[in-house]
Amino acid sequence: MSQHPRFGPSPDLSQNVSIVILDIDHINEVRSLQKTTFRRLCANWVSEAEADAFYAYLDSPAFSSDLFNCMKSKRVLGARLDRRLVAVASWDLSKDNPRTGRLRSIFVDTMFTHAGIGRALLNELERRAANIDMKTMSVRVLGRSVGFFEKLGYATTGQGVYNLTDEEGLAVVYLRRSLDPKAGYDGQPQPIDLRL
Repeated sequence: MSQHPRFGPSPDLSQNVSIVILDIDHINEVRSLQKTTFRRLCANWVSEAEADAFYAYLDSPAFSSDLFNCMKSKRVLGARLDRRLVAVASWDLSKDNPRTGRLRSIFVDTMFTHAGIGRALLNELERRAANIDMKTMSVRVLGRSVGFFEKLGYATTGQGVYNLTDEEGLAVVYLRRSLDPKAGYDGQPQPIDLRL
């Protein structure tokens, strides 16, 4: 399946979404968005075996445990347009450095890419991390996502392979950005809407 065609610039929908904290009641909705988004975006640039390994990883007890712990710590944010979940991001504290946050994932429904929603979600996530005295945010991404993060001030720190199984892994790029609670990031932070 290929990406949908673009017919001119996408509208900026970042002001139309509510950014909400997602909890365990939303785990199936989060997984569904992650799987659908990965399938639509990656169909042409990962192998079938890599995609299958990624889907198995999303269903694994290890991923479930990590996602649950992030949800328990209120570190999973979703962007809703009306009541529809159109983007999700999760983060955690780095095990290597207590002042570094680690973006675990960010997925934006392919119907809403290039509409400012991923940027708004990441800005809010960074604001929350900076407010608890995180100094940097790190992320590991697939190569196609590097440009998005570079536009938001992230710098590449390395490359590697993220092993999904003993046989399958995905090529990834590591990026990092300094956080400053006074910076405001990409404009005003989005208000958190606790209504679901």
